[in-house]
Amino acid sequence: MGVYERSVPLLATLREAAASDDAARARLTHSDQDRCDLVAAGMVLILGDEPGDGVVDGVWALVSPETYTYLIDGRGWSQTEAEDWFVDMTKAIIAREKS
Repeated sequence: MGVYERSVPLLATLREAAASDDAARARLTHSDQDRCDLVAAGMVLILGDEPGDGVVDGVWALVSPETYTYLIDGRGWSQTEAEDWFVDMTKAIIAREKS
């Protein structure tokens, strides 16, 4: 979670710039794809197999900087509360995909 504390302000600035700048838009798209690729790789390690698109997309959305910001800054959650919730929701996404 510490990475979000450092990256959220930079990503917010990049998102604003992407609205009117092609280079910033391309960098934001690349950043989002990198995060998606990392989620997919992490799910392979956790599951021991290739995850379905539903798992990757669900966890990718779940661990977005925006969700982190909503919980920590918007709702006043602690790091521990957010981490526990992320784990619980990731388990739910995996279970949903298996059913």
